[in-house]
Amino acid sequence: DDALNTGDPEALARLSLPGSPAARDDAVLVRALAAGATDITGLETRVGRVSVLAMTDGAAQVEVRSRQSAYSRSGVDGATRVPEQPERCVVLRLERAEGRWVLRDGSECPARSVS
Repeated sequence: DDALNTGDPEALARLSLPGSPAARDDAVLVRALAAGATDITGLETRVGRVSVLAMTDGAAQVEVRSRQSAYSRSGVDGATRVPEQPERCVVLRLERAEGRWVLRDGSECPARSVS
């Protein structure tokens, strides 16, 4: 959130594993931030629950439930107010790189059947 709210493309790029699907997905946003084509203000993500699904020495898979606050996003086509988002569940695949955890990729949590 801080990287997006301050428009810091280098900080955003440091959050994902170089060459990973997450890094490729973020590359477009990083370029827009660097060029001043996108401005995000007021974004705040509140994490409700984190569950470790699997872990090895160099990788982890975690389930994260979170909500995003309303925020403003502006660009070449004007400003947009993005409303608060409902709780979202994602599975993040993390890897250790240079002594820290970084994002490899993520996906929506699988639907669970109710018995």
